[in-house]
Amino acid sequence: MKITIALAPIAGAVLLACSTPALAEAQDNEAGGIPEIVVTAERRDAELQSVPLSVTAVTAEDLRSLVLIDTIDIPFAVPGVELSQRGLGATPFIRGVGSMNGALGDEAPVAMYVDGVYLANPDATIFELNDVRQVEVIKGPQGTLFGRNATGGVIQVVTRQPQAEPSTEVRLQYGSYATLGGSIYTTGGIGDSSAASLSLYGRDQRDGWGTNVVTGADTFRHRDYGARAQFLWTPGSASRVLLTASHFYKDGEDGMSHHFLPGAVGLDGVTTFSGYYNSASDPQDRADYRHSVISARIEHDFSAAQLVSITSWQSLDAFLRLDQDATPAPIVDAPVSQYARTITQELQLLSRSDDPLQWIAGLYYFNDISAYDPFKLNGAVAAPLTSLEIRSQQHSESYAAFGQATLRLASRLRLTLGSRYTRDERRVDGTTLGLAGTQGIVLGQARQNAAWGKPTWRAALAADLAPDVMAFISWDRGFKSGLYNMVSYTDPPVNPEVLDAWQAGIKSSWLDHRLRLNLSAYRYRYQNIQVEATVAGTIISLNAAAARMHGVDADLDYAPVQSLTFHAGVALLHGRYSNFQNAPITAPARDASGQLVGGNVVTSGDATGLQTARSPARTATVNARYRLFTSRGEMGFSAAYYRNSGFAWDPDNRLKEPAFGILNATIDWTSPSQRVTVRGSGRNLNGAEVCQYGTAPALGDLCSPRAPREVDLDVLLKF
Repeated sequence: MKITIALAPIAGAVLLACSTPALAEAQDNEAGGIPEIVVTAERRDAELQSVPLSVTAVTAEDLRSLVLIDTIDIPFAVPGVELSQRGLGATPFIRGVGSMNGALGDEAPVAMYVDGVYLANPDATIFELNDVRQVEVIKGPQGTLFGRNATGGVIQVVTRQPQAEPSTEVRLQYGSYATLGGSIYTTGGIGDSSAASLSLYGRDQRDGWGTNVVTGADTFRHRDYGARAQFLWTPGSASRVLLTASHFYKDGEDGMSHHFLPGAVGLDGVTTFSGYYNSASDPQDRADYRHSVISARIEHDFSAAQLVSITSWQSLDAFLRLDQDATPAPIVDAPVSQYARTITQELQLLSRSDDPLQWIAGLYYFNDISAYDPFKLNGAVAAPLTSLEIRSQQHSESYAAFGQATLRLASRLRLTLGSRYTRDERRVDGTTLGLAGTQGIVLGQARQNAAWGKPTWRAALAADLAPDVMAFISWDRGFKSGLYNMVSYTDPPVNPEVLDAWQAGIKSSWLDHRLRLNLSAYRYRYQNIQVEATVAGTIISLNAAAARMHGVDADLDYAPVQSLTFHAGVALLHGRYSNFQNAPITAPARDASGQLVGGNVVTSGDATGLQTARSPARTATVNARYRLFTSRGEMGFSAAYYRNSGFAWDPDNRLKEPAFGILNATIDWTSPSQRVTVRGSGRNLNGAEVCQYGTAPALGDLCSPRAPREVDLDVLLKF
């Protein structure tokens, strides 16, 4: 990969900014510059440009102008991130590091947080970005401050918090496929020391993207709604208590209903490609889940340090019915009921913000019970029985202690050292019943337990090269816990993943803060990668031996005048399996004459040297926003384009997502009073056909599509 060529235009911009100071003087006098962004990437508020990490912050304004609705859309704003939906769960990847599974009990190696609360279950990480202040994506292992399962990085959602000044926002929306939606956000003070906020949203897509060619029903209809209430109490100048309760519901087929890719044949030997948004499943796939979170964040300032406590309780209940074979034939029908209950507790002790030695120390506790209750398999897969029923439960406990300190070695030089030790304990219990009519037969039963202890660390050196230029180098280690496969609960657990990352970066501002350029280069050594292999009705887990990755990320923001802004981002990635001799390999099943007979043959083979799964060589985004101020109101125009060079869905590199691009755009008008905004927006205006999730198990080559072209109109009222 020739990184020097790809970075030449960016390097040229830097040289131009350094060598032509007259350019800054020629800028419009009304230029306001690029506003500084405050992030919590080091578990305390800090300016984005001062943090020696690769961090991208997507503000609420960015979310609106880029037409990003929920967490699945985050990759369209942050190159180097892949985030798809498999079944109910999200499967996030950052720089090629992630999990292809997304199943219950398998915590992703990209950790997701909301206001400092860890969302352990993949099913809990897909939700609408409604009352969000910003989304922070931290690239690279965050094994010290965030800890468990932050091997690839962290996605942190920061919500709007209650304000004493009363305000209310009401949004009404109508869009393609008879979609009705709306939201309400209101906040205000309660007495002299308290404030509260309430956020509600709902969306109902009543027409489907396509048709089930067997039943005639619409495909890919969905609805979702959610609520978040927050109460902020400040009993004194040194104390702050934030209580939050949220509930989310979703019902739909996204990431589930599959069609066969052109040329593929189903296990029935008949079903083939039926149209990109059509399906031939009978029964038709569907899923719904409910996720509730109650959390408390308590802060108190002592004379020498600040104490922070973050407590959460989470409940998730879900049901999905998945026709795994994606054909009308009764081969693998899987109705699944599942639940999870999670408790987390974190204690942090932080130095004062003005202390010369900045430090943080903490303790973390995690307790989770995830269960299939039950996981059923009906159809030919259960023959000669009527069905199979798996009831399994995984109980996980984790304990961690961590600390990090930043010492100023000189006026422009800072050294950061941190470490964390985590101990994970898991236990799995399971029973498999074979049902013949009403008669149940115990086919299998097992109980296993295992524990792992791992140290992780961070070492970073940051130097202020100029007033607005900071460079850093770092060495970080992260790990993803070992775990059991809750469907194949008799199998031994997979071992923890370990990733060592070396990174160098530069953060800079030019032209009187109208141009901001951030660059980072990295090299990864990735060991014991956890991989899922699927055959009809059975999922097995294994450890890939190792992989090596390296690449470059670049982010450029430019505001030549106050009303016009540009952003461009690019991520270059080279990821290869350095030793993977037991990889799952699939090939279309053929008869003796070479004719396709349906499904795939799954074998084991050597994937050493092949591209790591979900690792596009190039991803990029570019967007522009323009505001036009008139006596009759303010007009806004924005356009954003995302480009992905394509990637392999599985380690054997046979099933690939071709290169694609996505174009989004908006136009809006805001009244002179700023109380009314009318906006029209379009998503995927170029009509790209892209898989939400692709896989090639024994069932065949399957794809669950992302949304087609969509347009909508919404009205925002402020009171």
